[in-house]
Order: sequence, then C-alpha cells, then structure tokens
Amino acid sequence: TAADLRKKVPFIQLLPLVLAIPMLFRLLAAQKNHRWPTAGWIWMMILLMFALRSVFSDIGLEALAWWIFYFFTLFCGFSIGNLMSSPTYRDTMVRWVAYGSIAVIVLGFLAITWDRANAYTQGRLTPYGVQANIWGPNSLVAFINAFLFVEMSRGTTGRFLKTSLLIAAAGSLLLTLSRGAIFAGFITLAIYFLIAKGNRGRMFIIGGILAAGTAGALVYGASKGVVETTSVDRVFRIRDENREALQIHLFNQHVAPNFMFGKGFWYWMDGGRIARGDAHNSIMQIWIEQGTFGLAFI
Repeated sequence: TAADLRKKVPFIQLLPLVLAIPMLFRLLAAQKNHRWPTAGWIWMMILLMFALRSVFSDIGLEALAWWIFYFFTLFCGFSIGNLMSSPTYRDTMVRWVAYGSIAVIVLGFLAITWDRANAYTQGRLTPYGVQANIWGPNSLVAFINAFLFVEMSRGTTGRFLKTSLLIAAAGSLLLTLSRGAIFAGFITLAIYFLIAKGNRGRMFIIGGILAAGTAGALVYGASKGVVETTSVDRVFRIRDENREALQIHLFNQHVAPNFMFGKGFWYWMDGGRIARGDAHNSIMQIWIEQGTFGLAFI
C-alpha cells in the first residue's frame, strides 16, 4: 500500500524533484517573453513566511525538510501553469499534463481489477491504500487537466474521443465520494460555463456526453461488481458528526492554546521518525500551525 511504500522508500516524496527541477529551468529560459504573475510571487512569500514560522517550533530546523519539499512542489505547479499560459509551450504542456494525470487514474482503476477487496475502504475508492481524501482531489486535478485538453482540441472527432479521458477522471472522482472534491468539480464547470460565452453550445454537448458516459460506466461497473455503491448516501450528507467532533477536538487541543501565532509545526512520532500531523482539513491545518495571524494571510 501507499503507507507501506512510504516507510520502505523514505525518499519517495522527493520524486517531484525529477519533474520540478527541469520544469523550473525551462520556465527560467522562457522568461524573456513571459513574466511571472504577481499573484505567484505573493503565494511564495506567504509560504516562505510559513516556513520560517515553522522553525520556531518544538522540532526547529527539522521542519524545513518538509518545506523544501513543499517549495519544489510549488515550483513544479507554478512552472507548469506559467508554461501553459505561454503560446510557445501551451499545446505541449496541456497535452502531456492531461496524459500524465489520466495515467495515474488508470493505475487507480487497475487496483480494482487486481485486488478489489483492498481497493475500497468503507465503500470509497482508495487504490493502493491512498486515502479517499487524497485520491479525490487527485481525481479532481486529473478532471480539470483533461477538461482543458478536450477544450483545446481541434476537430469534433478528436474532441469526442478525448472526452473518454474526462469520463475516466469523473468516474474516479465520484467513486471516492469526496464531497469537497466533487463540489469543487461542479464549481469548476459552473465557472467555465459563465466565462466561456462563445462555447456554451459545445459545453452542453460535452457535458451531456460526459454525464451519460460517466453514469453508464458506473452503472455497468456496479452490475459487474467492481464498483461499490454501499456508501453513496455519504455524498448527500451535509454534516458529518465524526468529522465535526474531530475538528472541535483539534481546536481545543491545538488551536486554543496557541490561538494567535500557532504551533509553528504540528508533528508526531512514527516509529522514531517525525511525521506531520494531519487535520483532514486544510484550514484547520493552517490554523494549528500558523495561528489566526497566518490564517488571515490565506
């Protein structure tokens, strides 16, 4: 599983370096004709402030190892986003980011065929032990990348064929039953529908194919016993008592005692090595570590 792999290969989290470093150099080479956006610099300054704050915690400089990873991940995404906005690199970047994202989703589906019993946890898709609250956003990113790829395609036939990538990403997203990620997916489509005024007719066609294809694939999978449907009602539950109880506990234990400036870095020991605490809520995570002062920047 993913948890076992992280323990056996402790440096696996450094794999983004393989992509981040060459992407960053490529971006720097492209700066003659393309400026970095101000918002990107602002985000980097905020993360730098968070990194410096984390040093003033119980583990001190060891917290910087985590932030080095975060910065390389940021540079990777920042570089890809900027290169996508450059006419020279746009088509290449959109195509290969979409292919890479969908390849990850296909690996997730293979987990179902290889070992269905361990591919689901409480009726939610968790391939290779990856938690649903991680696989859900991962599927959302793949969905957005595939959607951009479809929209930038030329020719009706090619666009319809590439819609199958969208169906795969949408199916993976729905199987995670991740309410936040699914809601964000609908918001993504709604925003695009509002701003893409000249493409609304095409949007309806793609949306219809996407809805029909995803529904058909899920129904077929359920009939073959490879799709879990036991926890579908979870998506429609607005409140989750267990999650609410967890957030209240985290607030009382970690936020309240360090309300203004946070703990700096929230960690726990896992077999002698430092692991980062996980609040299962990004806002709560920032509140615990950076306090109300840091949260205000976000």
